[in-house]
Amino acid sequence: MAQSDDHTREFFDWVQKMWTPQAFGLAANPMAGFGAAAAGATAMPGLPGMPGLFTPTADPRELERRIAELQAVETWLRMNVGFIQMTVKTLELQKSALESISRMSGSAQSDPK
Repeated sequence: MAQSDDHTREFFDWVQKMWTPQAFGLAANPMAGFGAAAAGATAMPGLPGMPGLFTPTADPRELERRIAELQAVETWLRMNVGFIQMTVKTLELQKSALESISRMSGSAQSDPK
């Protein structure tokens, strides 16, 4: 039971680390560049502990970079979906061919000439 508790504690520590702004390479106060009005701002008002990942950026170059990265990921995922669909179709064809051969073999054995 102690080992399970250790794994549970490690998991919760890992999750807690992932939800800190520093885990995403963000400053502790993502609004720091917006002047005195944002001096007391948190990563996401009303949701303490949420990372600054959800805070919109005001830098157009950063937005372009994020869009390009996500488009690359989308392309990669679409390509993988295509490969998976092709693999499924190939396996279905192989199954169909094996069933046909099995039926032909069975009918040849039951119908001697």
